[in-house]
Amino acid sequence: MDTFPAIAPHDGSSPGELAPRVQRNQFGDGYSQRVPLGINILSHDWTLSYTALSATNWATISAFLEDHSDGEAFYYTPYGESAVRVFTALKWSPIPRQGNVWDVSISLTEEFDL
Repeated sequence: MDTFPAIAPHDGSSPGELAPRVQRNQFGDGYSQRVPLGINILSHDWTLSYTALSATNWATISAFLEDHSDGEAFYYTPYGESAVRVFTALKWSPIPRQGNVWDVSISLTEEFDL
């Protein structure tokens, strides 16, 4: 499995909303029962934000994303974490700016592949 290019994103990169996958069954009188859906119920999705990315760095990231656009997972270590996680990137938004620089937003979805 490949590793995402070591080009640091902008400080605005952040994990998306965390929402554990839990089935909730509501019964009468306000009583409810909750059951986790699977063993990996908490997925850490990220949005990587790059501002004023050089054309060379954008070409490197773009080539990587295109090579993995078939849903192939890759390794990435999110900011502030020491553990490597497995992600896919099936959505990104490049915006060309004046001076041959790019602003890019990349959505990463955590996967639990073996």
